[in-house]
Amino acid sequence: MKKLMIYFLIIVTLIILYSALFESKNIVIKEYPITNNKISTSHHGLKIVHFSDLHFGTTIKIKQLINIVDKINALNPDLVFFTGDLLDSNIEYTDVDIEEFIYEFNKIKPALAAYIIKGNHDYEEIYNKIVDETNFTLLNNSVDYFYLEDQNPIKIIGLGSLLKKDHDLTTLLLPEDELYTILLIHEPDLLKEINLNNIDLVLAGHSHNGQVRLPYISAIIKPEGAKQYYDERYLIDNTPIFISSGLGTSKINLRLFNPPSFNFYRLYNH
Repeated sequence: MKKLMIYFLIIVTLIILYSALFESKNIVIKEYPITNNKISTSHHGLKIVHFSDLHFGTTIKIKQLINIVDKINALNPDLVFFTGDLLDSNIEYTDVDIEEFIYEFNKIKPALAAYIIKGNHDYEEIYNKIVDETNFTLLNNSVDYFYLEDQNPIKIIGLGSLLKKDHDLTTLLLPEDELYTILLIHEPDLLKEINLNNIDLVLAGHSHNGQVRLPYISAIIKPEGAKQYYDERYLIDNTPIFISSGLGTSKINLRLFNPPSFNFYRLYNH
């Protein structure tokens, strides 16, 4: 019995070390084609990178951020979306941390535009200082219309955090139109409050897809705001939902059977 206990402790220790030192740094790129007849000819083939939940300062330090930026830029995206938790509210950042972060983050160079929304960790004053100095457009209960060559833009809506009670659903009550519409949210359980009739694509974060997953059991860690929706992909009322697994970690600095990742989409007209 004593030997069994020793073996068990060794196995557990090795799993924790692997999760913390290796899997949490092994970044995966997940690629998905998205087809919709509302996608205009000029947007056909548009390349989008969607990343989320850096929680900068946890497992993502400057070295890891440089690697992430390089991987994003290597895809030559047209648009980049970040769906919240740029920072981690449990970490105290120095001026040097912030300067280095802004310098590297601004190396993300989409061909056309970059958008960002707030996560529940992004309500500190320092967040606004950082975003103001980046190339990203903040959508906080607001809408932007992305134009390219023709007169049919893509409508992009960004909502505030559900957990911070900063989500204004009246933002969705714009006059209905036939524009292809992308909704950016942080906490995916906000979907329970949203009518998706006029939404064509939802991009979310927060859940980390469980961060720690076990075969046949699925997600072990389901944070508040991602109790119902936490896996990487759903289809609700014919609207595709993609939830990023995130790049950093929250609360515990390890991942298991769920490496950090970001998503790469290509838009196609039917």
